[in-house]
Amino acid sequence: ALSLSFASNAYSDGQASIGFNINMDISGLFSPIVEGVQVTSIENNSPADKAGLQVGDRIVAIDNIQVPGCLTKEAKQQLRRLPGEALPLIIERENGIQMHKTVLL
Repeated sequence: ALSLSFASNAYSDGQASIGFNINMDISGLFSPIVEGVQVTSIENNSPADKAGLQVGDRIVAIDNIQVPGCLTKEAKQQLRRLPGEALPLIIERENGIQMHKTVLL
């Protein structure tokens, strides 16, 4: 497995910033598959902060797409949103409880 880190504000071309950094564990070389995504930091007063995301949260679904098992490019594409759009997530806290969160960009 390989671990990659992404900043939500790394996208340009008019994409909105979610306001968090994530660590993405992947496997495979030519068609990498996501094994897990964990929030590693959150910007104060960002959309992610306002939605109640916390450092350590695991993202298990993005817009009804299960994250563990999806292609890396699909997960990254699902995180891209324009300003004013909503980003529906299912997260799992460190205590194992899953919850729906909507990040308004």
